[in-house]
Amino acid sequence: MGPWSIIGDFFVGLIRTRQVQGWYRLAASVLITAFVSFWGTWGASIWTIHQTLPEVGWTGTLVLGFANASLSMAVMVYALIRRSPLAKGLSILVPKRIAQEELKQEFTHVEKR
Repeated sequence: MGPWSIIGDFFVGLIRTRQVQGWYRLAASVLITAFVSFWGTWGASIWTIHQTLPEVGWTGTLVLGFANASLSMAVMVYALIRRSPLAKGLSILVPKRIAQEELKQEFTHVEKR
């Protein structure tokens, strides 16, 4: 049994259990969320930073806006993947502080069957 056979069996199993559509939807949600959150946050950050901190200059404004947008995108995509039932059992590495805060929060999880 070669590696191509294993990969083929994996995809045939996904198709048989009808999980492919769920993964496509998750991928589309992640891409759309990343696109909208990144560009929206970067644009708003550039305008805000340039208005409040003109001494930073345009280069500093772009860099700070990029950093802010990247962080915003990462948090939103993490939250989206974390709530997906398809991502159950997937290992996701996050900083220790975020994991500790998540354990402190009380969540109500409702699962439709």
